Amino acid sequence: MKGKNSFKIVKCMQKKASLHKKSNSRIEQSRLHNKYATLMKQCWDANPDNRPDTFTLKEKMESLIKALYKVDKQQEPTIQPKNFESKNQKFL
Repeated sequence: MKGKNSFKIVKCMQKKASLHKKSNSRIEQSRLHNKYATLMKQCWDANPDNRPDTFTLKEKMESLIKALYKVDKQQEPTIQPKNFESKNQKFL
């Protein structure tokens, strides 16, 4: 990663990806995690010349996020509403 903006892009993309991290497709999920881990290792390479540039990083992160959306569309919603109670209030 070259330049300070690369860190902002990574943080933004991580937040977007984390919104869609749950998946019933364990094989696909594992494959995506491996690709993400590989990309992160490239970003932290000791030699700055070996790190992906901002454009490459953005393209790879967008590709990973699109793959996560595809996996999520194949499953049922994973969040179910529950009844929560406290001493003072009842929720849902």
